[in-house]
Amino acid sequence: MTHHSLESERRKRALDEIASIIPFRSIQWVESIDSTNTHLSQEIKDGRIHPPAILIATTQTRGAGRGGNNWFSPVGCLMFSLAISLDDANSSLLPLRFGFAVAKAIEPLVRFRPQIKWPNDVYIAGRKVCGILMEAISSSVLLTKQGI
Repeated sequence: MTHHSLESERRKRALDEIASIIPFRSIQWVESIDSTNTHLSQEIKDGRIHPPAILIATTQTRGAGRGGNNWFSPVGCLMFSLAISLDDANSSLLPLRFGFAVAKAIEPLVRFRPQIKWPNDVYIAGRKVCGILMEAISSSVLLTKQGI
């Protein structure tokens, strides 16, 4: 089996596992994209995709952090954007809930306990390992972008 087919099989298993946990209407995984956030936001605004939806990228070329800063997106990181309906959750608590979910998911994989820095970052041993940004793209849809 080639490296490419191994990666394809791993990706398929990961997408199947995601789909078994969360009933997304759309799950996409692309090799490279300018920005998962820009792309998913446009697809929702154009009516091609409806929440809940997730777009995952192996690499991003124009990811953006808080304040429009460039988000470093090397191969091996997990970059994704997630669209949810605002009526599905209490939006004021979402940054904390997403940070907690990331910290809990990565805790078994690391030697140090992840820490949440309000409002949108996860740190391990004093180093930032995840940034989480959220924006309402309409009165009913919230888009969150995360880089881990």
